[in-house]
Amino acid sequence: MNPESSVPMVGASGAISGLMGAFLVRLAATRIRFYYWLLFVQGTFFMPAYVALPLWLLQQFVMARYGASGGIAVWAHIGGFAFGALVAGLVRLSNFEESILAPAIAKRTSWSPSEHLTKALAKLDRNDAEGSIKDLVALLTQSPNNIEGRAALVAAYTQKGDIAAAGRESARLVSAYVVARDLDGALSALEEHRRAHPDVPIAMRSLLTLAAHREKEARHREAADLYLKAIQAWPDDPLLPKALIAYGRLMLEVFQQPGDTLAILEGALANPRTTPEFRRAAEEVMAAARRAVGVASHGREPAPAKAEFEATSLTAEVSAPVPEEPVSSPAVATLSQEMESAAAGPQPEASGDAEPVSEPPEPAATQPTIEGPAPELPADAQPEPARAWTLAPSPMRAVAIETRGLRLQNRAGKIGQLPWQSIVAVAVARIGSAVPAEQSVEGLILDLVMAPASTPDGEVVRCVRLTATELAIPQLQAEASPVRAFQRLVATILKAAGASPYPTREDCLGLRGFPAFSDVGAYEAALLARLRLAAH
Repeated sequence: MNPESSVPMVGASGAISGLMGAFLVRLAATRIRFYYWLLFVQGTFFMPAYVALPLWLLQQFVMARYGASGGIAVWAHIGGFAFGALVAGLVRLSNFEESILAPAIAKRTSWSPSEHLTKALAKLDRNDAEGSIKDLVALLTQSPNNIEGRAALVAAYTQKGDIAAAGRESARLVSAYVVARDLDGALSALEEHRRAHPDVPIAMRSLLTLAAHREKEARHREAADLYLKAIQAWPDDPLLPKALIAYGRLMLEVFQQPGDTLAILEGALANPRTTPEFRRAAEEVMAAARRAVGVASHGREPAPAKAEFEATSLTAEVSAPVPEEPVSSPAVATLSQEMESAAAGPQPEASGDAEPVSEPPEPAATQPTIEGPAPELPADAQPEPARAWTLAPSPMRAVAIETRGLRLQNRAGKIGQLPWQSIVAVAVARIGSAVPAEQSVEGLILDLVMAPASTPDGEVVRCVRLTATELAIPQLQAEASPVRAFQRLVATILKAAGASPYPTREDCLGLRGFPAFSDVGAYEAALLARLRLAAH
């Protein structure tokens, strides 16, 4: 604009002026706010762009004409303004923005729900859960990993009152987040799923992906919990060897527990689904664990075993302990003492207002903790051999459900109370080779498991064993069938005690049939194996 100038005039002011010119063409009616200050008077006023911007351009021409620019490249301002106005005018006249720019921007920045989802959400707002479910199922048939559709389906089933279906879809929602690689969203969905549907397992593959994600974030305790949940929930899954190897490697490399690693990976090698590739990987980790055990046997003492894992936001039960007097002896011993005292006089009747559906304050659930490195040991010390685990069942009869615990009667007729907080696990099984009728309680047993107790001969797991055919609980007499009464008792104990179900809550309640074993020995061996795995 000024070819005689000896100073190059390139700068940001020309670009800003170009934007001002484009603004005048595209947004001429926009009101611009100005601030003024005259000595002690100040304030603001508005002026439309079609007035303010031409006045500013006129000012630039005046400054250029009379040389009042003061070193400012006013011709760059004028040229930039004219260029911006020209380009904006061409864009408007050519319809370039509406035909090309706007669709491309909308495609990148906007989200439009599908027709099925829009209809389903509208029906859900009108409390038409059935119609909403029909539309959402059609949508998810086409797009199984549609997160919005899956979340809406969970809400629809919840509104309908179908909790089982809502739990199933909630688990699939977590997997949909994993498929979309939104792992933080998957973890949030998992936490919500644990609160609303704790008895519905998440897919093994999704749990392994989330556990690996937590490992990368160095949140190793949460990763260990996720691996353990996957192992416990899916004992027959083809990915079980992978979960066992990953869990064993984590125990060895992070928590320095070679003994636990060996025990875990022995299970992986014994699994018939273990492929040669996984077998080689397991053997490599086991070799490293044996070397670590050898080093520890010369200068370290095995760390004392702990029974539980530390609770995390994904696995901890949110509950408050029942206020009880301190118990100085194991729960079975306490129960026996109460029974002895009961023999001296008549027992009070069970509280009439105690019902299976009542929800006493839940005890704080203990969770497994993972130990750190073991303390030093003299060089001549020998490693302690693996401790044996023994199950010690005490057959009893349940006679009443009370606020503080379960009232029991032993074979001698003595009565006592088993406090809820003494029960750490619940296991159910059907014993016998014959296949009973669907509504039969023949062969059903219920074990109320206490915390393991250390003895010179190993770990002893005491439990109270109840049989479904010998229940004498008044609160359950109105149930439709003996099976329904048994299920109600199991559900009440799980809720009141905050105990861990073995193998799963669905199995304990018989929702898919009760776990069946040919004899008591096979059942007790399987239960001890699960308890030992959970303890490690």
